[in-house]
Amino acid sequence: MNKPLKIILSFVFTLLFLLSLFWILNNLAVKVEVEERENFSYTECSDKYEKTIDDILNYGLDDILELDKVYKLSDSDIIAPLPNPDYYFELPASESGVIINEKAKKF
Repeated sequence: MNKPLKIILSFVFTLLFLLSLFWILNNLAVKVEVEERENFSYTECSDKYEKTIDDILNYGLDDILELDKVYKLSDSDIIAPLPNPDYYFELPASESGVIINEKAKKF
């Protein structure tokens, strides 16, 4: 090999070595980052615990213990108006879809 080619190749390989060393130092070095910790709250922790226990009991007792749901209305709840008897009608089974579609188009 001639001398200029050796000089060019040595320069190229030196440059590649330096670039790879720079990349290794930047990407593989251990970076220590301090994260800010959230303040611990006993009430928040106990609320999460109670919710988890309630969920486990609800799902676990679904098939074993079937309880009827109890709905309660307070005096401040809005009550729906009385139903309008003008909209009550009976349908024969074969025509039910057609009549319902016609009545729906009127509204």
